[in-house]
Amino acid sequence: MFTFPTHFLVGAAMAYLFGFSMLFGALGGMLPDLDYFTPWHRGAFHSFVFAPIAAAVVYALTRSRLKSMGTGIGFAAHSLADWMNYWGTMILWPFSTTMFSLDIATWDDPVANGALSIASVLLIILLKKYREKKPWLETIKKFWR
Repeated sequence: MFTFPTHFLVGAAMAYLFGFSMLFGALGGMLPDLDYFTPWHRGAFHSFVFAPIAAAVVYALTRSRLKSMGTGIGFAAHSLADWMNYWGTMILWPFSTTMFSLDIATWDDPVANGALSIASVLLIILLKKYREKKPWLETIKKFWR
């Protein structure tokens, strides 16, 4: 649904929300659009099936659960965001080739992009402040390393 900067910020925020790498969440948020200039854009690459595949590839390359899970969550966040626009996306591919859409806004809607980008940045700021007061969260994060 949204522009590249919005997907970048949403991927980062969602990965950070769950305690994973923000950088790899942001990169994962961009991955589904690798097919942007192809005739099958919003097809297989926007499916939830590819989120764990992207995470597995990153894990194989980095051996880091924090980075791989961040990538997978960012990837899934991108697919969910694109599900909101009027074009829709094949989020259930290969089980269905239906273009699912919530028809909330257009992909280039400045209000929707701005609101989602600002909400993502605010979420990161608020989580950072909250986590500084809760050091026990770092103990949980160590499990994923």
